[in-house]
Amino acid sequence: CSAREAHFGSTPAIGADGTVYVVAENTRVVALHPTTGAKKWEVKVALEPEVKETINKTEILTWVEKTFGIPIKGKATHKWKNAGMYYSKKQIIRMEKWGELSVMAHELSHHIDLTMLKNQYPEGWRKGAHGFQTELADLDYDQTKRRAKEGFAEYMRYRLTTDQAAEKAPMFHKFFNEFLDKNSELKTKLDGLKARLD
Repeated sequence: CSAREAHFGSTPAIGADGTVYVVAENTRVVALHPTTGAKKWEVKVALEPEVKETINKTEILTWVEKTFGIPIKGKATHKWKNAGMYYSKKQIIRMEKWGELSVMAHELSHHIDLTMLKNQYPEGWRKGAHGFQTELADLDYDQTKRRAKEGFAEYMRYRLTTDQAAEKAPMFHKFFNEFLDKNSELKTKLDGLKARLD
């Protein structure tokens, strides 16, 4: 057993984009940058299931397709480097590896952005008037680009798959909660998805 395995308690897994995933102290999953080793994100996990009812990935993805009205497909035959893609004109989500729920949450967020937020904020909610653009840019997985739209998708991934969204982007979290208060149907859908992912 290597020192790293002893510290993390598991053999690392490598994601399609090279991200290294490890279990630390049997209570956290940590994603590390493939070349620098810098922590990208971390999520706490319960040692024991918190609910008696179980649900599998297929059931979750089918529920998302029906509830949000968006098809979710596996990788197309062309080559691309992303773990997932949202095609706005076709309104379809494609994932490099079907069943990756955090990727689905990220790509679903682009759908919400372009079909709901854009309609309610036609002046462009990401353009600067609300003051949280830096928070979202800080969440972009590619810090050389610092895109608010990718930061929003990452915020939503945190919101749906962890309890860290408010910590990662407090000003935007407040804005988005106010948006959800005005959009109870979306709030109900997102709460339903989070419950299934938890």
